[in-house]
Amino acid sequence: MSNGAERSEGSAQAGSIRTRPTKGGAAICRVGPSIGPIQTPQSLLDDFLPFHERIAHAGMWNSLAQVVLKITAPGIPDFYQGSELWDFSVVDPDNRRPVDHTMRASMLADLQRARAECGTELRRLTCTLLEHPMDGRIKLYTTMMALNFDAPIARSFRTESTYL
Repeated sequence: MSNGAERSEGSAQAGSIRTRPTKGGAAICRVGPSIGPIQTPQSLLDDFLPFHERIAHAGMWNSLAQVVLKITAPGIPDFYQGSELWDFSVVDPDNRRPVDHTMRASMLADLQRARAECGTELRRLTCTLLEHPMDGRIKLYTTMMALNFDAPIARSFRTESTYL
């Protein structure tokens, strides 16, 4: 067994030290392969997709609620560039990824135009966006509307305002 393996196996149990790995720690590290059969990518997808279908809708609403909370909570909202639409990566977002700014600007312009055409009747536009939630326009729209929420009632948000 290599030194690295001893270290990782030994650190798998509380109380072990690198120079004297414990036997129990090694057993914990070896349990992984006995958990179940290795799945092919297709069998993994066959198992995962029904689960995804059950939770995706709730996840969308959770994400939209998070956008609203982020924007309306005190302080400065923190946006990663490119996070205006859905991000299905499995790592933390960062500001180094390439972003299609042209596509986002075009989508935003289309939403602003549609919003202006609706006037005060926003229900139809919102329902239309919710018919195709995976294209990300509903998240961009939610962000746009929340960021512009205070424009008509800006006085209420100024420092000279009083709380009820």
